[in-house]
Amino acid sequence: MERLLDFTRQSTEETEAAPTDLNAIVREALEISKPKLARIELVLQLGTPSVVLVRPADCVTATVNLLINAADALNGKGTITVRTGTTNDGAWIEVADNGPGMPPEIKSRILEPFFTTKGDSGTGLGIPMVYAFTERYGGRLEIESEPGYGARFRMWFPTHRP
Repeated sequence: MERLLDFTRQSTEETEAAPTDLNAIVREALEISKPKLARIELVLQLGTPSVVLVRPADCVTATVNLLINAADALNGKGTITVRTGTTNDGAWIEVADNGPGMPPEIKSRILEPFFTTKGDSGTGLGIPMVYAFTERYGGRLEIESEPGYGARFRMWFPTHRP
């Protein structure tokens, strides 16, 4: 809880877009998400992503969101794989799970604000906020999911060139 409180107290440099190390973002998001991930196998495959220009606090929030969604999909058992890397003049964070996956009718709606499959425990704002965050910084959100094959969410951002 203390880490979450620290996270909400942003300094001035955290409120503006800044050159950001995506591996540091992943580490922070995992620390914040640790209680929710307690019974889930976690696989980390951190590469050497290039530096990107984003608001670090927003990036942590988006990553936590993807981790919590993956944990919810697994319902306490399964594997979440978190990867980082560089490709096509950009860098990315990926959160994948080996849960039930999404049928096409769900996948086609998950970017709609307020659409949720979680009933009263979900707001339907998580994935739309992640999508808006990636778009705000010239990136994109890639989503792959098939029923029975889990889901993969990748936030890609252009490489920062000072």
